Amino acid sequence: MGRFFDGTECQSCPAGYVAESRQRGSCKICEVGQYSNDLRTRCKLCSKGKFGVAPPGHSAEAQACSECPHG
Repeated sequence: MGRFFDGTECQSCPAGYVAESRQRGSCKICEVGQYSNDLRTRCKLCSKGKFGVAPPGHSAEAQACSECPHG
């Protein structure tokens, strides 16, 4: 599972982030248009017609992509 060592203990990465290595010390945020897989071990591209949620100050937050609005 996507975990990292914070200097004291292992921590899980939140949705939209991945752990590239347990030794890294933090999680890496997924790029816009991507989401983290269930294990938080890699970022995946959203499929056609969907987008990654990007709240202010963050590139991704959701574990899945949302449908694009019609129009």
